[in-house]
Amino acid sequence: MAKRTPARKARPLQPANLFAEEAPGSDSIAAGAGESAPTHSSNSSRSDQPAAELLSAASDPALANLVQQASAGTGKTFALSNRFLRLLVRGVAPDSILASTFTRKGAGEILDRIVSRLGAAAGSDSKAAKLASELELPLTRAEATQLLRKMVDCLATLQIGTLDGFFNRIARAFCFELGLPPDWTVVDPLRARVVHEQAIEAILGDQATPQLLRLMSKAEADRRVADMVATTVDELFVVYRDSTAEAWDQFGQVRPVPLAEFEEVANGLEQLENAPSQIAEGARKLAAQLRAESWEDAAGNGLLKKVREGASHYYKQAIPDAARDWARQADSLIRRQVAWLVASRTIATRDLLARFDAALQPLQLAVGELEFADVTFHLARNIRLQPKEIADRLGRRTEHLLLDEFQDTAPQQWAVLKPLADHVTQPESGRTFFCVGDRKQAIYGWRAGKRRKRFGYPVGPFRLGTRVQVSFLRLSEAARLC
Repeated sequence: MAKRTPARKARPLQPANLFAEEAPGSDSIAAGAGESAPTHSSNSSRSDQPAAELLSAASDPALANLVQQASAGTGKTFALSNRFLRLLVRGVAPDSILASTFTRKGAGEILDRIVSRLGAAAGSDSKAAKLASELELPLTRAEATQLLRKMVDCLATLQIGTLDGFFNRIARAFCFELGLPPDWTVVDPLRARVVHEQAIEAILGDQATPQLLRLMSKAEADRRVADMVATTVDELFVVYRDSTAEAWDQFGQVRPVPLAEFEEVANGLEQLENAPSQIAEGARKLAAQLRAESWEDAAGNGLLKKVREGASHYYKQAIPDAARDWARQADSLIRRQVAWLVASRTIATRDLLARFDAALQPLQLAVGELEFADVTFHLARNIRLQPKEIADRLGRRTEHLLLDEFQDTAPQQWAVLKPLADHVTQPESGRTFFCVGDRKQAIYGWRAGKRRKRFGYPVGPFRLGTRVQVSFLRLSEAARLC
């Protein structure tokens, strides 16, 4: 007797398409495995028409380019699905809308919200009237049915998913230009760690590595070299890849303080024997700290702190002018020395990460194994793709860009998206831009997501000028919409 397969629990719709995010070690998602892009279905042929013929933001202010700040519980997903549905009602082809978020679960929720709202409107006149009221556009039950059919027909080519999935698809289409092997795959962090360790072993054989580590942190000189490199890579490699070499060198030509200058000041401090007892003791301690190169202790020396603060007394004893002068000289030398230490350690850290990166990339390409961040890195740094190039290679155009949870977008991710954002925000193009996020909810700090100033005025990080507006979605509005 055949064994009955247990019923599977229903889950939100997951589009297996341009955004199919490749599960590490799995090839179950066909669209993420390098197949040729599907062609437009007959129902999406309207996307071949100029976007300006389909809608005009001037004629529909609700479709103006918009950056919407929204706190938790204010209905960000609802707002994004509203935008998608409004575009559909205005005649935009479903697969010309690029809607992205950071997780497959989130992408599934967006698609589920869109389809379920259309489905409800297609099944009831009252639901159709409710959706029309929410969209502030006329919509009949029959029209909702047509839109639902169009969505279902385009399900395999819908651009609703994650940024990682979108970038993976682009990278597969341009693997030759990126210098990637044709059969590369995305692996999980545990597997990626193996290649990282191989890269660390490779740079440990470099004679310059121990010297760089000594410059980085004298206090950690007794730690295992491999551990120090691994810790540095874990904490700063993403930052390194997301910055320029010049960003690590902001101190200019800083030089170490000659030991003779420290010795001169230390001798002067020790000669304050006739000063009040507490001041003489503080001066002797400061001299000993300078000679021991204990810069942190010296900077926190009690007498030095009082002089730095402009106090006239130390332990109720008046500070003599001579003691004040020597303490100020010591403070100046300490500042110069610490600036040099910070500068040299910063440069050494950058150089170590550069050596690691140079060792890592050939190893990754040799085995064809990348992490999601590696894919974004290659796209952001190695080539500059324009929307038309991407559309020609992938077989579909993007005329409308919808971004969810934008506060978690890393600078390199935005570097890849920026040409597309420029494309859709061109005046009088009929294309549109919409993003929503909450600066207080950045959760992908480990991926270098920049929540601060992500919603600046005037929309500085986007560098889209006045082509976008900024608005706030408040809880009272969400309650009215939902």
